[in-house]
Amino acid sequence: MMKTKQITIYLSHPTEKRMPSNIIENLKKAFELQSQIIIIDPFKEAKNHKIKDIAQEEINLIKKSDLMLVYLPQPSIGVAMEIFTAMLFHRRIVLIAPPEIQKHPWIQWILKR
Repeated sequence: MMKTKQITIYLSHPTEKRMPSNIIENLKKAFELQSQIIIIDPFKEAKNHKIKDIAQEEINLIKKSDLMLVYLPQPSIGVAMEIFTAMLFHRRIVLIAPPEIQKHPWIQWILKR
């Protein structure tokens, strides 16, 4: 029997616009035959809500992930920082965003790395 690979996916999305549940469900279905999937949602995983600790907790969660799924319907400083952090730790990044965000030079540069 073949062992399935575990994949950890960090969900990045603005506080005001959470990741639609149908995206998460479709993602789980896509991976269910090939691997075990673990979803990290920083809004559900965060243990500490003190401003000084939030960024460090998110960095630690990104380090634990294999891939970052980004839902970015509008610009967000927090999501931009998460994307940059994922790039620094050489995590794969998948972006769901409108064309005007996808065309931004920083987004283009990071996604092509």
